[in-house]
Amino acid sequence: MNTIKMTNQEIINHINQISEIIDVRLPAKASYALNKNRKAFIKEYDCYFEEFTKLQEEYPDGGDTYQKELIDLLSIESDVPIHTVPEAILETATHDLSLEVFQALEFMLEE
Repeated sequence: MNTIKMTNQEIINHINQISEIIDVRLPAKASYALNKNRKAFIKEYDCYFEEFTKLQEEYPDGGDTYQKELIDLLSIESDVPIHTVPEAILETATHDLSLEVFQALEFMLEE
């Protein structure tokens, strides 16, 4: 397991990518690592979402100050524990994996 510094925006992007491929059948070790990483991202996202909700309540009509605060919130970095797997493990997949799957998994693959 590695710890990687990621912004809230990167965390949100990873959650979205994972949700698109979560039903793809992966080798057991890769699937397990992906699930652990998804949970770590969601934990970090929950902290972000609490602050995001406060911003929306404080600035219900948006505006420049809201945009600045939102950009600041999205750029905050957190140390996220990432479970990694060797890239070669994907060669044991029982079917071809799409480029989309490889791109979504890239952050957790070791060479």
